[in-house]
Amino acid sequence: METEPPPSEPQLQLASSLFFVALISGQLGISLLILVLLILCSAMISGSEVAYFSLTGKDVGDLSGTEDPADKRVQDLLKDPEKLLATILVSNNLINIAIVLLSDLILQKTFGMIICRKAITALQGQLPKVISDIDAWARGLNFLVTVILVTAVLVLFGEVAPKIYSSVHRLKMARRMSAPLTILSKAFAPITRLLTKGSWLIERSMVQTAVVPGRRISELDKAIELTTDQQDATSIRQQDILKSLLSFNEVSTKEVMKSRLDIVALDDSIGYDELMKTVRTSGYSRLPVYREELDRIVGLLYVKDLLECLDKSDSFEWQRLVRKDVLYIPESKKIRELLTDFQEKRIHMGIVVDEYGGTAGLVTLEDVLEEVIGEIKDEFDIDQEVDYEQLSESTYVFEGKTLIKDVCRVIKMSDDIMDSYKGESDSIAGLFLEMTGRLPRKFQELHYNEFSLKAMSVSKRRIERVMITIK
Repeated sequence: METEPPPSEPQLQLASSLFFVALISGQLGISLLILVLLILCSAMISGSEVAYFSLTGKDVGDLSGTEDPADKRVQDLLKDPEKLLATILVSNNLINIAIVLLSDLILQKTFGMIICRKAITALQGQLPKVISDIDAWARGLNFLVTVILVTAVLVLFGEVAPKIYSSVHRLKMARRMSAPLTILSKAFAPITRLLTKGSWLIERSMVQTAVVPGRRISELDKAIELTTDQQDATSIRQQDILKSLLSFNEVSTKEVMKSRLDIVALDDSIGYDELMKTVRTSGYSRLPVYREELDRIVGLLYVKDLLECLDKSDSFEWQRLVRKDVLYIPESKKIRELLTDFQEKRIHMGIVVDEYGGTAGLVTLEDVLEEVIGEIKDEFDIDQEVDYEQLSESTYVFEGKTLIKDVCRVIKMSDDIMDSYKGESDSIAGLFLEMTGRLPRKFQELHYNEFSLKAMSVSKRRIERVMITIK
């Protein structure tokens, strides 16, 4: 079989000259321009993925406080993150495929094909039985070279560089890409809907085959509901206790403790008269004692130890009655383990410390038991458990320090809804700070799908009152 002679050096020079002539003439120049634009689009799409999915609570808070159309588009896209991710992936894949095909076509139209034919012809002499069709092998080599070159270009300019830029300027990139992604999400809506539904089916099948403790608890919850009389108040109460027992192992000390702001403590430098006044007004049987600041707890004062000292003067050294056996508890400790510690050490109160060793709160045996059997009221407890004001059927005003789980219980909202927004926060004021990243202005609002928040009262140090409106 006769083969075409390999191209000579003059032929390569001629092909190179033809390449530049074609480039100047316009057809090849337009193809190269389109290729550059496609690489730029790939970079922008890849960068937007990092930009949107690395936005912090502060960034989202900044977006919600403006009337900029771009900010509103960003918020709309973030409402359905699965659809947004599917749109980005579909767009990026289509663009990358177009880049590969166009690059292969450009190389075939230029001297790339000639070089590949020359290389294959040189190999044919060594492998005559393997290489019979030079053109087919040359086209394959041309495509392989195209894929290698395009992969290198896309990794550098279409993935690494834009993602590094977007991680630093995430808010700027998110705003810039809000309009294109909005258009693409509408254009690819049928495809993204199919992809999200398919991923949901796969996830569902994987969850069903896996051993998930949360699923077991959910199934037991439903079983408890089926076996109790929903019309009988006693049965409902028993049902609540059983459900609390199921989740008892997963509750952390941080969720049941009294926060630092609510602690009534004694400075060990005060006089006896001031001490007695604090004891009478607080109504507590045990009070922590600190030196100079609340982070330096030196012991606990048991009020029963003062019964023999009621007639003492202001100079009485009450500090001698302070007990030094203080139980320090990390915030993350489960209340199941905490209950064991209380039993073993015969102590009813512990000081909760944060990761830096500072005082984060206070927890008692009563707090742990209330998690199972509900609120325990004595003669010193006020009737209203949570300090709030209901303005209408769907509008409430809470103290900023109110725990999110108590807010959900009052407004009859599922805890799962708040979990997607609260981050590391525990109180309604903490939720506001999580979203804004700073103390908000008075009457500043945050809007979500299910509810909206408004800062009704803000001091220099904290958010005092928050209004929540259920949509």
